[in-house]
Amino acid sequence: MNNVVIFSGGRGSSSLLSAIRSMDNVQSITSLINTYDDGKSSGELRKIFNMPGPSDIRKVQELYLNKSNRNYNLIKSLFQKRINLDRTKFILLLNQYIQTNYQILFDIKISDKKINLYLKKYLKVFRNLIIKKKINTSDLSLMNIIFAGSYFYNKKNINKSIDGLSKLFGIKEKVYSCGTKNLFLLGINQNNKVFDSESKIVEQRSNVNMKDIFLTNKKLVLNDLSKKDKIKKIYLNATKDNISYEAKIKIQKANIIIYSPGTPFSSLYPSYFCNNIGYFISNNKKAKKILITNIGSDYETPDFDANDYIMNTLKYLKFNNKNIQNRYLITDILVNKPYKLTNSSVLPNINEHFQNEFNIKIKNYENLKKIGFHSKNKLKKTFEEIF
Repeated sequence: MNNVVIFSGGRGSSSLLSAIRSMDNVQSITSLINTYDDGKSSGELRKIFNMPGPSDIRKVQELYLNKSNRNYNLIKSLFQKRINLDRTKFILLLNQYIQTNYQILFDIKISDKKINLYLKKYLKVFRNLIIKKKINTSDLSLMNIIFAGSYFYNKKNINKSIDGLSKLFGIKEKVYSCGTKNLFLLGINQNNKVFDSESKIVEQRSNVNMKDIFLTNKKLVLNDLSKKDKIKKIYLNATKDNISYEAKIKIQKANIIIYSPGTPFSSLYPSYFCNNIGYFISNNKKAKKILITNIGSDYETPDFDANDYIMNTLKYLKFNNKNIQNRYLITDILVNKPYKLTNSSVLPNINEHFQNEFNIKIKNYENLKKIGFHSKNKLKKTFEEIF
């Protein structure tokens, strides 16, 4: 039986997770993500409370929700609920829920006693935090504020907070943060244009590839600086995360490690910025390590081919130890061969030395009913061969 660890972003790994969950010879599944996202309500919470970003946690946990759970519809509605209220009405409804035996949370009826008990605990902590804070309540993810309450309830322990919510919602698969710090993501593209937040990397509408990414301990103020001084300040303030205990243990015990497709510079590569993460992966000699390249390009990587995904994955996995051999970081690579080339197709071009170094499977992995997405069944078939 296989213990599978998946490095993933948010929803980009949905087909992959479905394929792994449907396999008989899988004992455990763990998704390792980072918490540097700062868009929409995640950004609002991070700005006010100086906390990690919960959005990718929420998205991956939602993918793992168990449809056979008797509370599935309730839990699904909690994950999908966005709140759009003025602050006064928001506080009023929050107090109504947490201070009485009331079971209605922002128009969602919660009849399960255990879920009610813990949500009231977490949301009471959240309510107490915002009494003296100016928070924009016009577009808040309900699960993001539940995570914020859980995070402070658990004394700022990221993975204890995630684990508690997974257990509360009956999620048997594990979701953990790779790192332990509350850090901020920045990026620079090939034209040296600076993106001073994760959300700006995601929201860019560019035809220029990203070149590099950085983490800082605090959000940098760069507005009044020249491009040269912005870049200089980023390099001076760049830092690394520490690998979490949970991530380290799961990597050591895994016999399958998968690098998921997805937006690379904003979601995937930042997870490799934890000290010694490449070392722990490479030191697990028994594990198969599978890289899945993207099917279509995005605004971060408009001109990437399969070779670029391989090169950059290796680059960031080896960011603090260049001496690690490639074969200890990646063993197998799944590359999509398009049935029909389009302007957004990731071309299956691979350098000869990579072809000699890795077991590379080039075939069509696309879901022909959902263009641009991997097929669950095609991935499952290949995984069964590799596993």
